[in-house]
Amino acid sequence: MSNTVPVLEADRLRLACQMRGEQVTGLTLEVYEGDTWHRMAVVSPLCHLIYLDGQGERRVVEIVGAVLGAGERSLELNGRLEDGDGVEWRWAARFSLGDHPDQVLAEYRLEVSAPRRLLRWMGPSLLAGEGSFGAAKDEALFPGLEYLLGDEPSSDTRFAAEKYANRTVPHPYKITVPLMAVSHGGRSVGLLWDPNQDWNSAWRHPAALFSSPNRLQPGAENHWMALFAPAVEPRWLREGETEAHAPCDIQPGRPWTLTARFVVAPSGGVLAVLRAWLGAYGLPPLPDPGHDYRENVDLCVRSFLDVAWDEAAEGWHHTLADPWGPRYEAHVANLLWRYGRWPDGDPVLRARARDQVRRAVARARSQADRGAAPHLDLALVYGHVVEALDALAAEARQAMAEQQPDGSWPWKPDAVHAVADFKTPERLAVMGKPGDSATGFTASQASAVLRYALCTGDPETVAAVRRAADWCNARTRPEGAQAWELHLHVPDVLAAPYLVHLNLGVYDLTGDEAYLEAANRWAWTGLPFTYLWSGYYRPIMRYGTIPVFGVTFHDVQPWFGVIVQWNGLVYADALLRLARYRLGDGPADWRHLAEGLVRNGMQQQMSCGPYLGMYPDAFSAVKGDEEYTWWLNPQLIGVNTFPLAGLSVACLTQVLRGDAGDSIHVTSGATVVQALQSAGSLRLLLRDQPGEVSFTMIGGISGPPTEIACEGKTLASVEDVDAVEEGWQWVSAHRVVLIKVRHERPVVQIEATWSPQ
Repeated sequence: MSNTVPVLEADRLRLACQMRGEQVTGLTLEVYEGDTWHRMAVVSPLCHLIYLDGQGERRVVEIVGAVLGAGERSLELNGRLEDGDGVEWRWAARFSLGDHPDQVLAEYRLEVSAPRRLLRWMGPSLLAGEGSFGAAKDEALFPGLEYLLGDEPSSDTRFAAEKYANRTVPHPYKITVPLMAVSHGGRSVGLLWDPNQDWNSAWRHPAALFSSPNRLQPGAENHWMALFAPAVEPRWLREGETEAHAPCDIQPGRPWTLTARFVVAPSGGVLAVLRAWLGAYGLPPLPDPGHDYRENVDLCVRSFLDVAWDEAAEGWHHTLADPWGPRYEAHVANLLWRYGRWPDGDPVLRARARDQVRRAVARARSQADRGAAPHLDLALVYGHVVEALDALAAEARQAMAEQQPDGSWPWKPDAVHAVADFKTPERLAVMGKPGDSATGFTASQASAVLRYALCTGDPETVAAVRRAADWCNARTRPEGAQAWELHLHVPDVLAAPYLVHLNLGVYDLTGDEAYLEAANRWAWTGLPFTYLWSGYYRPIMRYGTIPVFGVTFHDVQPWFGVIVQWNGLVYADALLRLARYRLGDGPADWRHLAEGLVRNGMQQQMSCGPYLGMYPDAFSAVKGDEEYTWWLNPQLIGVNTFPLAGLSVACLTQVLRGDAGDSIHVTSGATVVQALQSAGSLRLLLRDQPGEVSFTMIGGISGPPTEIACEGKTLASVEDVDAVEEGWQWVSAHRVVLIKVRHERPVVQIEATWSPQ
């Protein structure tokens, strides 16, 4: 045989045999970057068996390989072993280059000449860092279970008590995206697979092993990522076991097979491996909830009106098991009022919706402890805008008073909510360190400041949210958005949409493209929490979202394999907003992904009965049932389905930047069709329902306007726009002008002039 080492090589990937004489003992996996090849992993073992012999004794053997064939696009290995009972084991593997230049398709096959009882057959196996960066890493990712930074080990007890911590070999339904990845120096290596592949006739879902750093092999200096069989199934293998507790039969003529892809990326960290998975397998088809977005709007409205509403309290239940009782629900009030203004809505439901909102707003405004109502999205079509803006300003100022000089917000133990007897000193001690912060925590605290900055252009709040975004963007992991009951640094899907909104807002305020790029990057970080596949008997998995990779109050409620779709619906809302700036990023179609998340929520809604339109707080992908009973009203579903059905429910700000660096901020209850700015003037085209009233705020101007006209008719300057049918009001406390108009036709023109600075 030639002394040439068999090699598979693409532009940035190289797979080379490790030889001992003519035997292949493993393969090296390298990536090309910076004019040199970098070893990322060793493929080893090639074939490792644990079985019971004819006398029932446990045997451990390893089969080395021989080169069967080597070409430019593929490499074939095989090996054989005759055991002590005279049974022949035959192993083969084929490694091939396909359409994805950074990937190698690895196909493994195992056969026997007589029946054997297997405890483990190790298939595709990567030892990341072996012979190179060792046990060090920048990040590691096992979607649904692990999102590790630096020296954080897998199966750690930092975010989960000991009884929940072992994620070495999880149930397959706890894996959201079937991949494992490790990065070092920005470069990454990973293992991808189809979780629905058959490994033995009709038996699916191979077992996945993940240990970073590798604590399963004494003395190892690497990270172990592998697939093996038999799979996690009660009769053979329990979660956390690295070999079966009871053997699984392999029969002659019925080979076992395992298939995976090896991936390397020269940059982009673990998210580059996630991108590679999407490139290979694509986003799954959208779920079919059995009804469309328009039908869902009516379903949500009926749920608000007939299930969530409490007649005596004149408020809505957030859930049907809520300990706080019915209350003013800001999102619900806005959705119902918007529906009440919508010509396409059911006339009876529209009238009932308006009535409930009027009563709920009046009750909430009369109760000082409930805060101002309505909030800004509703106020801009309902009224009391100044009151809502005052409340938003107060919230923003209070938040800014707590912001740290570096831009973050400090975590305090009082951020943890008292829930029954769960809030104990022992649990608080492991949930966070006072003064510390996290990306999701800071982004959530910045939300009111951001909204006020967008509406008014107030320089102090603009600077505050920019500092917050800069602090967050210097970090890589979405974490800590649900610190009311979870560890401050637990990987958290809810942080991703908060960070997307924060960066899109700062991009609007500044025009700096770096913040749009950051919003796009943070959108990617929500994908590891999102099921991008489903088991044959669990279609509900597809586009479901795991809230966190941890446990509430450390030892109370684990979230591995548990779908909490209200988190996913917040993520969907952010993705739909991002899609207005950028439809997608390579294989990630943000609108498609958002619709998948929304449709998953729609699937979970009840179509009849006492829970009409409600959906569960938590659904177990493993059990195929509720994790516990706690029914949510569908406000977050409606926040997404109403716009998808053609009914806008949010007031987005348009920031118009002038040549001199000045900016005008336009926020309207109507849809801004066109906004044209020139020195000292602004022309707006506003679209709304004929016969309805809308309010529009203009911030960033030098002082009170000299004139405002609607459709050529001069509007009067008034002290209180709520008291007149049309007019404008200068709100000096916030340096905005507030315009109220009645829409006599679908689109009206507003012209405003003022003295330029």
